[in-house]
Amino acid sequence: MTAAARSIGGVTGWRATLAVLGAAAAFAGCWIAVEDVLGRSLGRRYDLLQIVWMRYAFHLAWLAALAIVLRPRPTWRSSRPIAQVMRSMTMLAMPLTFVAAMSVGERPMTVWTVFWIAPAIATGVAAAAMGEGAPRWAWVALALAFVATVLVLRPAPPAGATSLLVSIAMAASFGLYVALTRALRDQPVWTNLWHSAAWVFLALTLVMPWRAVLPGAADLVLFAAMGGVGLVALYLLDRLLAGRTVASLAPLLFLPVVPVGLARLTGADGAPLATAGGLLALIGVSVYAAARGSADAAGGAVAGGLVRR
Repeated sequence: MTAAARSIGGVTGWRATLAVLGAAAAFAGCWIAVEDVLGRSLGRRYDLLQIVWMRYAFHLAWLAALAIVLRPRPTWRSSRPIAQVMRSMTMLAMPLTFVAAMSVGERPMTVWTVFWIAPAIATGVAAAAMGEGAPRWAWVALALAFVATVLVLRPAPPAGATSLLVSIAMAASFGLYVALTRALRDQPVWTNLWHSAAWVFLALTLVMPWRAVLPGAADLVLFAAMGGVGLVALYLLDRLLAGRTVASLAPLLFLPVVPVGLARLTGADGAPLATAGGLLALIGVSVYAAARGSADAAGGAVAGGLVRR
């Protein structure tokens, strides 16, 4: 990123905690907008893979538009192309494994509940393959956050061993994306964002033109919004992982569950106390992880910020 980009690398204490919480909450809001609001609306009319294809097409279109106005022009070249392609392919593996889980009779809520082992997978990969520390507090926070997620979502038991394994594969896909994003923190942010979408789009372009449904004008607006909001979400995740170890950030990745729980509380929730307890636990774990991660960063464990210089 250019030297003009702002950084919170020198910000410590409660300001850093609030900055990380705010960015993580914004990421969660973008996640819900893409996966739930826009995704659900478009999913009534289009195949999931077409939705993914169109999302990343507009992701690339928004990046191209930004490249025209940014000075100096961002670079798309990466010194680590293999890692970039691997990370992009995890974004293709996620919808493919979701479709596979549905095809063997799994319920969507069960798949998404299993999916939330992804932060623990990311932490384990970063510790084992990248040598990042994974302190005990982070593992305890991840365990508490997952239990709280189960309380909020209350899924049915897995339909079988095959569907469970496919759901775990979906979680592993996102876990690997997070770990690889941290590993690629030395690359310019715009380079990372371009590669995140380019290889998924290219792979799907090999098959989608022959099976896609031509969208109308209103749906093109929704696809454009999905691409733009998804771009913001990946930007925020990239910036968060530029300044925090995976272990210190992973507990905050559960925040997208919070809007789901709030929606249940305002609707017909069969177990409001369990949902409320789960929500309070998720919020508490997130605040603790943000504060503890800020303390670790101030102590020299992590250097960096929401926007890399």
